[in-house]
Order: sequence, then structure tokens, then C-alpha cells
Amino acid sequence: MTKGQRAMAVAMMFPEAEKRGRGKTNAVLNTGFSSSYVAHARTIISSAPELVESVLNGARPLNDAYDDV
Repeated sequence: MTKGQRAMAVAMMFPEAEKRGRGKTNAVLNTGFSSSYVAHARTIISSAPELVESVLNGARPLNDAYDDV
């Protein structure tokens, strides 16, 4: 999977950003890529859900889909 595909999968599993604080674990930080990728994926999910599948199946890079939102 590409970083964009993984970011989309994480965004689907965690639709809202976790609040950071004492004793909390931020799952996005443990995925091996920038949290901005996940933020872009969340934007796509909420603003252009028709693009989600094309990102997940690798037909369209995450950044290209985000640029179209």
C-alpha cells in the first residue's frame, strides 16, 4: 500500500483527530507517515466521498484527490 492508501485507511478507522494529552496515544503518529496525509484523507472523506474508493484502490494518489476537493 502507498502512504496515501494507508492514510485513507487510518482516516476511515479514526474519522476524528485524537486530542493529544497526558496519557493519550495518538494512533496517527504510529503509522509511519505524516499526520497531514491523514488530515487530507479526512477532508476527502467529508467533502468528496466519491473519491475515497479511487484512493484506496490505488487508481488515484491521495494528493491528487485532495487537490480536487
